[in-house]
Amino acid sequence: MPVLLVSFDATAAIRRAALAAALALAGALAAGAAGAATPAPPAAAHQVAPPGKDAFGLAEMVRARWMGVDHAGNLWAWEPLAGSVRFFSPAAERLRTVVVPLDALAVDGDAEWGAVAVTGAGSAFGEGSKLAWVRPGSPPGSHEEVALPAAAGWVCWIDQDTVALSPQRAAHRVELWSLGRRKLLRSFGAERQIALSPGVTRVREVQLRYDRSRRLLFTLESYSGDLEVFSLDGALAWRAKLDDPYRKVEEKTLADLDARAKSSGVALGHPFSDLWLAAGPDGSAWVSQSIDHLNQSVTLVKATAAGVTVEKIANLRCPSRTFTIWGGQLIFFRDIASPREVCNSVAPLP
Repeated sequence: MPVLLVSFDATAAIRRAALAAALALAGALAAGAAGAATPAPPAAAHQVAPPGKDAFGLAEMVRARWMGVDHAGNLWAWEPLAGSVRFFSPAAERLRTVVVPLDALAVDGDAEWGAVAVTGAGSAFGEGSKLAWVRPGSPPGSHEEVALPAAAGWVCWIDQDTVALSPQRAAHRVELWSLGRRKLLRSFGAERQIALSPGVTRVREVQLRYDRSRRLLFTLESYSGDLEVFSLDGALAWRAKLDDPYRKVEEKTLADLDARAKSSGVALGHPFSDLWLAAGPDGSAWVSQSIDHLNQSVTLVKATAAGVTVEKIANLRCPSRTFTIWGGQLIFFRDIASPREVCNSVAPLP
């Protein structure tokens, strides 16, 4: 029996289109030791001016599927159709651009260190996940890579040599990898090992955000709502449980996909990603929980070790699930395949 692992873009439409294609292919086929090394301590904190009006105006015009903020306070934006990761300073300067492989499924950027990506997990004939990275100044079209032992769903920079990955089916939540040594350093965060069986099996979608000033790694399983915060030695600092208001809908979707896959005689892995994670400047985790397009608002949850509070962000020109936090402002963005106009919103962080 052929086994396929399918990963999907964050939007439901793209995910379902990709799975439909995989099921069609499946029908045709059916017819025919982690080391003990520790990442280097962070360098002295960069003293950068906070982004101002011009920088936020620029952020409203940047097309991106994903955005984030690097260790020096620069905004980065990944545009997957061109594979470009662009960088913008708090002074609204357009910095360098690096290009990641076009089959990248998850990306993190840093103007000094480059861009790192998970690629290939959507291969129809195997898992094929690779960890790829591009350093600034690399020849156009070139990158380095290492094959991963299993499919991964997310990646983020820890330091210039170390990245964190979230495997989709392993018995742990997080892996730390050295790019220079091309090897696994450590894994942590106990999870249930997931084995694919005939039909569709939900695999994990663990989002990662690193708080460099506190050396804490935020991890959110975007379907279950399990938020766990770790130190880099793997110790659990604190955790929270967040509600996913779309879970019942996703359960029905999963049941439908499972029936279709079973009829084709294949085993598929499918992640769901309804929630979205960002790290706040005060050590908090911010998670988008629901969107109200009619009233142009987004409900966010702020989680800390002390508990959880709910905030509604209203009067957004383009409310979206995806957002980042830059200089005390929320940057909401969404990748719209058609039409291709940019639709970003900036709002103060409560």
